[in-house]
Amino acid sequence: GVVTCGDADASRYILSRKFVEESRKKGVQIIWKTYPNVPHSVPPGVIKLAQTFLEYQHKSHEEDLKSILRNRKTYDEKKKGEYVGDDQEGRFWPARSRIARFIPKADRVELPNLELAMAWGKPSDAVKAKQ
Repeated sequence: GVVTCGDADASRYILSRKFVEESRKKGVQIIWKTYPNVPHSVPPGVIKLAQTFLEYQHKSHEEDLKSILRNRKTYDEKKKGEYVGDDQEGRFWPARSRIARFIPKADRVELPNLELAMAWGKPSDAVKAKQ
């Protein structure tokens, strides 16, 4: 899932962050993105992130959707991504990089592809070098 919040909306920020932390403790992959100095509103970056996330989910799970319609569930919720982001830094690295391995679970964002990673945050130098 995707959770976004403007950090100027302090009460929602605290609730959202707590939800993300508790979800990640249970193994649920959540993409968390904050927007500095934004109150309870929808900045343009949120729309881009949500559209990119939903497009990725639709394309990558088309067979799963067909299977569900046939009453057979095959969706793998533990699917890992190509990139890993750090909530605190707002940057992402290749999932197999040394730095990605040390991102704390509470701050770790699994990002399945480059397009979604770019919509979420800023690439690290390691990602820039690959491009």
